[in-house]
Amino acid sequence: MNCKRTGICPFSYDVISERQIMAKYLIKRLLYGIFSIMCVVAIVMVMIYSLMDRNLIFANDPNYAHQSNNSKVTYKYQKWEDYGYLDYVTYADYINGLLANGEIDEATKSAIIGIGRTPDKDSDQTNLHA
Repeated sequence: MNCKRTGICPFSYDVISERQIMAKYLIKRLLYGIFSIMCVVAIVMVMIYSLMDRNLIFANDPNYAHQSNNSKVTYKYQKWEDYGYLDYVTYADYINGLLANGEIDEATKSAIIGIGRTPDKDSDQTNLHA
């Protein structure tokens, strides 16, 4: 049966042309491709930042080997902050932030800023905030 003779066609090519169908198909495939790439990048970043041992960063670091005790821990936290693993805030910065936010006053700051070397040397005020 010929559509031109009878005028009745089971498929109407006037509404949707083959080019429109192909354009929709290509756009759909491109969007799925971009979405897939974004998923893969997100999974890789999660694997790098959460599953990798953070101490491997210091395996070939000559400065880390020369550090000792507290300076080694401080150096480690600063490097982890540089790489985006954590937000490192020193105790003095924390206390100054509390003062700036109005959570403590100047008298409280001066009372708790002098933390002793051991917990038994800390004041009662320091124990409340530490």
